Amino acid sequence: MIRIFFKFIFCLSLITSLIFGQSNSSAGFYIGATYSTFVGKDAVIQFDDLIENLKPKYLLSYAGGMYINTPGNDIANPRLEVIISQKGARYTEKKQYNSETLKINMQAKMLYLEFPLMLAVKLSPHFIIMGGPYISHFLKGETIAKISYGGEKETDKGKIKSSDTTPTDYGYALGASINVTKMFGINLRYLSGMKTVDEEEKMDVKHSSFRIMLSIGSW
Repeated sequence: MIRIFFKFIFCLSLITSLIFGQSNSSAGFYIGATYSTFVGKDAVIQFDDLIENLKPKYLLSYAGGMYINTPGNDIANPRLEVIISQKGARYTEKKQYNSETLKINMQAKMLYLEFPLMLAVKLSPHFIIMGGPYISHFLKGETIAKISYGGEKETDKGKIKSSDTTPTDYGYALGASINVTKMFGINLRYLSGMKTVDEEEKMDVKHSSFRIMLSIGSW
């Protein structure tokens, strides 16, 4: 999968250089972290009969990709992006039952290939705000559940397939970039998914995430 991603990046870079080679376009790369969770009325779950209203918490993961600044003007320009990111959520709980401690640690990790189309507005030489829609394609995922009670521990792992979730997600992204130098910047972003991750079951569970990335390239 990583090799496919880098081949895709190479092809996109080649196409960009051919199309925009004589224009004012520029490109760069992102690498950073994603802090994501599930939102929606069905994101809160009940674990057996012992724990009710188990709420999702944020999951720390990774993100990286590239961007292309297409020609615009001195203030605003469209930015095409390709980002691979892992989203999901975690559920944790610790309670006492019959003088024993019950611990629950569950995680859902879902890998996506995102295609954001952002409008970047330069407010100053060092500060940019941006926003726009994105569409993403599900690649793979996994669930990890660790439960301990009364001295006994149990771990269960499972794969999330395309048939288990909604393969295509879309939503919007809002953010800002602080340009530290001409080649390096810090990108902060909020992403809100608008499509449930389980359309077949008609559950109201959507992605919500914050992202911080280091940008390397021209602005």
